[in-house]
Amino acid sequence: KTNITLDLSQKTERIS
Repeated sequence: KTNITLDLSQKTERIS
């Protein structure tokens, strides 16, 4: 479950 949160954070950082 923690992996999902990390994946989302990484994707958001890329969009920024």
